[in-house]
Amino acid sequence: MESLDRTQGPARADPPEGGREEEDDAEEADERETEDDGKAPVSQGPGVAPFFKGWQLQNERLVGALRPLGAEQLGLPVGSPDWPIWASASHIAGTRVFWLCTVFGEPGIETTPFAGSGYVGWEDDLGHPRSGEELAGALGSTWRIIERCLATWTPESLGQEARRVSGSEVQLHTRQSVLFRMLTHEAYHTGEISLTLGSAGLDAIDLWRGLGRVVQS
Repeated sequence: MESLDRTQGPARADPPEGGREEEDDAEEADERETEDDGKAPVSQGPGVAPFFKGWQLQNERLVGALRPLGAEQLGLPVGSPDWPIWASASHIAGTRVFWLCTVFGEPGIETTPFAGSGYVGWEDDLGHPRSGEELAGALGSTWRIIERCLATWTPESLGQEARRVSGSEVQLHTRQSVLFRMLTHEAYHTGEISLTLGSAGLDAIDLWRGLGRVVQS
């Protein structure tokens, strides 16, 4: 099995308050090593996009819900008093470039607001709230990186690994595991945001509308 050797800094981790999951090595400082040119080879042939049909709808629903919100609404707490909606949405966008660009070496981070940010995400600076337009831009630009991966990664290539060293721990992540991780991660946080919006009397986010059909009984 082909493996890429990637060693990098701490993953963006969710704060522990409110039952939010934590990355095992969120606080650890890592070294960075690369093999060859430091980029995952682009797969040739049919991609895996058909197997993930609907993920783009989830992104569109989230963008559509956040774009018109004002500062007060985006500041509503999600799970804990000091973690607002805008930070949770920023975390979704930043996690995409972390795993796909930083860990797997995919191109495109320069097209996002996170180019040159290192391991610091927008959610790490709670004193700098982000607007609905900023969040829409971040989610849109990072989605295009996902879209490219889904179009170019083949089913046969999903077992390709990236080697991640964190302190004394070595982690091996496959393309498949990272796609699954991101998809479920985004559903988790979008669900939190939707619950917060609904509890405040705002429109919730329907992630499932669009692929099914309604027929007469």
